[in-house]
Amino acid sequence: RAPTTEEAMKNAGRRRRTDTGTSGRAGDAPTGRVEPPSSRYTAYDEGNIFRVSVPSNWRELPDNDTVTFAPRDGYGTYKGQTVYTHGIQIGLTRNEAHDLQTATDDLVNAFAQGNPDMGRPSRYERVTVDGRRSLRTTISNRNEVTRDPETIQLVTTDLGNSQLLYSVGVAPSTAFGSYRGVFDRILRSIRIAD
Repeated sequence: RAPTTEEAMKNAGRRRRTDTGTSGRAGDAPTGRVEPPSSRYTAYDEGNIFRVSVPSNWRELPDNDTVTFAPRDGYGTYKGQTVYTHGIQIGLTRNEAHDLQTATDDLVNAFAQGNPDMGRPSRYERVTVDGRRSLRTTISNRNEVTRDPETIQLVTTDLGNSQLLYSVGVAPSTAFGSYRGVFDRILRSIRIAD
């Protein structure tokens, strides 16, 4: 069975990197000026929930119910919250609807409630994550720190047992074309623990 968010967070302390490097910590507000994603990837095991590979120059930023991977100067703290201008956040949420599209709509609506600059999502595309049916959409937004236009790629995956795995890839709109391939490669790397 898929773990609840609470169980996932209890396991968060058991996160283990499977390559050399350093986990990151949020500090000052991000500048939005980052080096390009590395072509080398580093694998992470996330609380016995999933395994993922990300560019090796991105840092792991675990939080209560999510983990974010972002490059140096692409993340930081703003108004007491961890924010990022480039990177991908992966998390678990409840799927009370038991329907992937309805659950995705609910997640988009929840994100929009806290973000007045967020646009409407594009049409959903059917994709797979680790062989499981998933939906992908892109959403326009204005970054709360830089105030520059950004594009968000949201992918949701039904894990069964009322669980939804989601990923939120973020990049400035002017650079999204080159980051979309990185986000897709990260998604192809995900292996969900059964």
